[in-house]
Amino acid sequence: MEGASPAPTPQSQPLSFIASLLTAAALAPNASAVVGASSEAIEALKSAAATALGVVHNTVRDAAATGATTPPPLAVTATPAAPVVAAPSTSTLPSSKERKIRGSLLLGEKLLIITQCADKVPREALAARYGVTKRAIYGVWQGRVNSWAAAARGVPLGARCIQVCRFPLVDQLLFEWFMRIRSMGRKKMPISRHALQVKASELARRHYPGKHFAASNGFVDRWVKRHAIRSVHLHGSGGGIDLVEGEKRMAVLREKMVGMDPESILNMDEAALFYQLAPSNSYVLECDAKEARGTELQRAKARITLIITVNATGTFKSIAVIGKAAQPVCFRGNSDLPVRYYSQRKGWMDSTVYAKWLKDLSDDWATFTNKRGFLVTDNASGHDASAKNARFDIDWLPPNTTARFQPCDQGVINATKTTYRREMMLGMLTTFDKHFDETSDERAARKARETRAKPGALGVADGRSPHVLDAMQFVKAAFDAVTPASIMRCWLRASCTPVDVHDKIRAHLEAVAAGVSEPAAPRVDDAREIVTMLGQARSLGPDGSAAGKAPSANHFVSGTHPHALDVIVQWLDEETSQDSIFSAVGEETETW
Repeated sequence: MEGASPAPTPQSQPLSFIASLLTAAALAPNASAVVGASSEAIEALKSAAATALGVVHNTVRDAAATGATTPPPLAVTATPAAPVVAAPSTSTLPSSKERKIRGSLLLGEKLLIITQCADKVPREALAARYGVTKRAIYGVWQGRVNSWAAAARGVPLGARCIQVCRFPLVDQLLFEWFMRIRSMGRKKMPISRHALQVKASELARRHYPGKHFAASNGFVDRWVKRHAIRSVHLHGSGGGIDLVEGEKRMAVLREKMVGMDPESILNMDEAALFYQLAPSNSYVLECDAKEARGTELQRAKARITLIITVNATGTFKSIAVIGKAAQPVCFRGNSDLPVRYYSQRKGWMDSTVYAKWLKDLSDDWATFTNKRGFLVTDNASGHDASAKNARFDIDWLPPNTTARFQPCDQGVINATKTTYRREMMLGMLTTFDKHFDETSDERAARKARETRAKPGALGVADGRSPHVLDAMQFVKAAFDAVTPASIMRCWLRASCTPVDVHDKIRAHLEAVAAGVSEPAAPRVDDAREIVTMLGQARSLGPDGSAAGKAPSANHFVSGTHPHALDVIVQWLDEETSQDSIFSAVGEETETW
């Protein structure tokens, strides 16, 4: 385009020429940076495009005035250059990242689009509203007959695929079977892709004998789209809960807590923690992707058991650890452990550990309050049902319902483990950075120290995997980071308390969120504090004499004295004097 002459303006040009001219003008700013067009060529192109756009407007207006069904041929006349018309703004259209992927419109959305198109709503507005392109809106309008027919067949409005199945009976019966399995709460088995294919093949052999039916992946993909079904990753054991029976037993437990103070209701639960387990994913350079391999820490099976106890307001928290070794090597020389430690041959809770833990918890509770507590726990085999305590009433959750009704399972344990991983990673990275920057002498000393150390004594601070003491320190930091508000939300999510206690917890949570329950810290006037301290200090008086002598008006002055500022200035000058300092030190030593 360098040195291009102004675009010609013949008396009559076809529509394609007008469209090309307007397109070139819209692309001119970007094209100039690529091909190096001169500013004169760009201005000439813009002027010609503005002229062409004015002709288009005039032709359409004349056609509307005369009532013509087809507009006359477009003519470009040599009219004066009109103001430059900017390219159409695309701010109202969705960007490529905001637009929906192909085929992502639901049937209900398609019906709404069809109705709005019939009401003459512009396609540009519909494209911006639903996050698709104008071509997608046109395609929905063209397929309106199929969309209404799918709705008439009973296809769910949340379905994404409305294609008619060649085996409608298999489609219908497979969905009915799916709903029967769903009504059982997925207790028997998860519904996988393979299960759907096997059941579909069985139904096809029964109802379409002699016809070839391939229960392919494509059939399953289209079937789940037609019925608004999706595949999810199952985790935990909450799918095996009998909610009907569980609610009956929970009603009995809730009756026992009616009228209680939420602060006196506690929940305890155990959780296994593989404290040395490293992440299984890692970022590597693309050139190293094929050679990248894992480490032995990704299969580390070292485990401790966490005993977590919280009350319903989050104001009382207790955590303890159960390990396998009676006295781990890393404990030597550390008499003050961060949390309580119990030992058991398999590192799990049994009746002996339970009795010790309950006694220690009772002592902690007595320190916290003199109220009698109500401890709710699960019916694990290690929990001694015959155990009694003078400070607690102990009751049990219904069997196989802890995943639904136990507050610690609603997020307290997960938050503790997640924060533990972050604390562990931070400690390891800090040590790696320290070792990377150490000198040769420091490295030699560290190597010698590692050579003398006994197995199990080296931990994160030495660049190794965490030992039990490291795990206890990280666990304590992680558990302390769980806020009372988070604990109260877990209790509300568990719905294990009666209505009145539930409302008290919610009111307490709202008060904490609003900052009502937190007493405001008294304001500290730093200037007044400094003046008061200076007035009370033993120092030089206004006459410059030392402060070790008997008090007198010359030696001491109050910070509230009208001339306190002058005295402070003089005091600061005298305190920097070497003679005054030695004089004050000498007189102080005489009084010892």
